[in-house]
Amino acid sequence: MGRSRRRRWVHRGALRLGAEPGCAGRPGRRVVGGRGPQLPLEPPCVTPSHTKETVCSDPALECPELPALEAQDPAADIEGALGECRDRLAGDGVDLDAFHHLANARDVDVVRRALGYDRLNLQGGSYGTQVALLAAERSPETIRSVTLSPPIDPRENWVDGIPAGFARALDRVSAVCADDPACHSAVGDFDAAIAAQPR
Repeated sequence: MGRSRRRRWVHRGALRLGAEPGCAGRPGRRVVGGRGPQLPLEPPCVTPSHTKETVCSDPALECPELPALEAQDPAADIEGALGECRDRLAGDGVDLDAFHHLANARDVDVVRRALGYDRLNLQGGSYGTQVALLAAERSPETIRSVTLSPPIDPRENWVDGIPAGFARALDRVSAVCADDPACHSAVGDFDAAIAAQPR
């Protein structure tokens, strides 16, 4: 997409939906169309937006019980720690029923109205894929376009696939290392080296 077309696209009102822990980017600046130069824009033309359970939200659904527990014993009762976290958040007055996919999709329209746009161009990445699709399904008349990068199939629970994906990645690294004399000389049996690491 050329620079002038990029400018026309973003000036129509774009909302980037992400899910990574952290804060939204610098207001009014966004890389549009890949890793190219940033386009200086008048805010709020491009508004990075994170779902409301991330760390910059108020309230943020943080569970300090988990890192503390894992530091003591990696095989500890994770489910119990999550229960403690849930009870603490609920005790602090956090309405946990407000944190789900449809609520996040509804928030997209709240943001659209707050910014004064008739329609939005949505860009969804990671979990933002699901939010963008739900928002478009709920209010198609308010969405001009949807870009999914990278797309994630909303019919699948991608979290369940993380361990298998990690195992496949290790297998590939192991095969590459076995075929590379320098790596094999430095590491030896890659699988054995991984297995020897403390859990």
